Amino acid sequence: RGAESSAGRALSAREIPPRACASLSPQLTMGLDVYAGGLTRYITGDWETSLQRVAREQGVEVHIDGREWAREPPEDVRATMEQWRAVLDGALQQQVGAGVDWDESADAPYFTDKPDWSGWSCLVLLAAYEEQPHLARPEACVREWQSDLAWRACSDLRSRTYGQILFPELWLPIEHDVVFQADLPWGGEAVLGSSIHLLEQLADLNDATFKASANDFTRWRRAPPDADAPFEAHARFGLAVALELAEHAAQARVPVKLDY
Repeated sequence: RGAESSAGRALSAREIPPRACASLSPQLTMGLDVYAGGLTRYITGDWETSLQRVAREQGVEVHIDGREWAREPPEDVRATMEQWRAVLDGALQQQVGAGVDWDESADAPYFTDKPDWSGWSCLVLLAAYEEQPHLARPEACVREWQSDLAWRACSDLRSRTYGQILFPELWLPIEHDVVFQADLPWGGEAVLGSSIHLLEQLADLNDATFKASANDFTRWRRAPPDADAPFEAHARFGLAVALELAEHAAQARVPVKLDY
């Protein structure tokens, strides 16, 4: 019932309340990965981070501390995810005229990569400063975007060009450009958005800033910047990682989730 009442608060990207914008606070003691795939697989831990994948390929075992996966059988978790999906679909159909659906089967593909907090934060702030052109971008990497003046100004705006980049931590394949707050089926609540419009806004942000080519993105993604690299280097890396994952998610029509 909680999911139903929360899902019923689906709002347009121009109407998201400021209180919802600060729901994601960087846990800087942990790394940040981005996962694209079914939520049953995500919740049951039936996936690898990019670090785990590389380690496995090299014959090294890696254990990620601090992760707690669902103990229920996958079929029970899948039933919960499908019920939550149905509730969201009904609420979105009613309020914005566009529902949501995605593949929760065990065969659904998944994709992961690691922008870490520095790459994602600088990407978010790149979007924020594009929406606040009277402010000068930082020169150094910023890992906590919620304390930044430009992001805080965006959280109070009614008109946002990059709302899908600025606020959500979970994106679903929704045709409508919507950002809303909802209860999560595994507990807590979060700001949700559209993975389809996330991809569009990432492409628009590139057109407005770096104007990078596919070859540029490949080069940036393969060379993560050093911790002391400037803001724009981290923003380029974050954008390259986010764009590739958003493209995979759009093609497979699966959710995208920040994992931390």
